[in-house]
Amino acid sequence: HVPLKHVARRILRARLLPLASVLLVEVSFACAAQAMALVVPDDAATIQAAVDAFADTVFVRPGTYAESLVVSLPVSLIGTAAEAQELPSVASLTISVAPSKGSLFDFQGLRIQNAVLIVSDHGSCAIAFSRCSLLGGLMDRSAWVDTESITLFRCTLSGSVELRARGWSRVDSCSGTGQIRGTYDGAFAVRGC
Repeated sequence: HVPLKHVARRILRARLLPLASVLLVEVSFACAAQAMALVVPDDAATIQAAVDAFADTVFVRPGTYAESLVVSLPVSLIGTAAEAQELPSVASLTISVAPSKGSLFDFQGLRIQNAVLIVSDHGSCAIAFSRCSLLGGLMDRSAWVDTESITLFRCTLSGSVELRARGWSRVDSCSGTGQIRGTYDGAFAVRGC
């Protein structure tokens, strides 16, 4: 005859031990996930190939890339040119936000020849451009405003720039020709342009 408290302990051990080992395995997989950075054209032949490989950061060497990029997951695309004249050049960029929350789409040191299109109908995101040349402007084609924030810092702007954000939009130290307009549910600031 075994006392009831010993039976209860055995049942708990039998049920909790497998659960604990499953949790331990899941934690180890979560810890094993690391950020991935790729360099174009060294590690990936095209910028789109690097983006499609789910890289968190894509470094782009100077050159002309005849690509129409479509980015749907958070990523940092960073041009590695030291001078503005050497910025990596791409044909166009479409930011089509996949369902997510708290996503940052970060673009630095790139020249985009045609319009940048934003479609953020499926999730909130933050979009940042720094030291970029947006030669075809920027247009938001979302059915409703779901972009949390848009920042343009030290960019050269041509064409029409349409900023639509729920949170805030900021244009800081930018130059160029064109018109900036938009719809804002939050704050809008232009400084040093």
